[in-house]
Amino acid sequence: MGLEIENVWEATDNLSFILNYAYLDPEIKESPALVNSIDPFQNDAEAQPLAGGGETLAGYILPNTPKNKAAFNARYRFDLEGGGTITPSVSYFWQDIAYTSIFNRFYNKVPSWDQVDARLTYRSADGTWTLIGFVRNVFDERQFDSATAGLRRGNNQNVVTQACGTSPATTVDHSGANFLGSLAQNCYTTNVTLRPPRTFGAELQFRF
Repeated sequence: MGLEIENVWEATDNLSFILNYAYLDPEIKESPALVNSIDPFQNDAEAQPLAGGGETLAGYILPNTPKNKAAFNARYRFDLEGGGTITPSVSYFWQDIAYTSIFNRFYNKVPSWDQVDARLTYRSADGTWTLIGFVRNVFDERQFDSATAGLRRGNNQNVVTQACGTSPATTVDHSGANFLGSLAQNCYTTNVTLRPPRTFGAELQFRF
């Protein structure tokens, strides 16, 4: 279930504002017993184990479904003497936290993020051509787009899964007993994808 609201305010003939807000309820109400491949024995403090094995997903949220999103845009049109127009526009976006797995863990959590974009549009008097200049992610914010984790199995699996390389037990020792590259216990690796940094661009449009 969800709710989406869009508000448009034409303050004057030249000035307008747009506000969008979306709310989604992606919470899982109940589930059968499932096994998290990163934490197969439910050793993690965030796990919700069930009797008989596995864990419930009740209370978790669906993957890639932030609960809240909001967007705001302000635009003003300058009417030139020759009939053309120049329109600067500024947009702000915000997105709530999300997870990339049905097992909501810190290692697959995508933090909330926001972004400011700007554009400047010139339209000719006869409307046959338009020139647009834009900047995305104006403040060059570092934003996560996705976060995933993978399991590296070790000799001892019935322990809290730690990040690989953070302790002797989760670090491969290429000497002595561990020469072949075995781990003393399970550990996980993470992979994150970032959204684009500050980007500049221009677009030229012709209408025939």
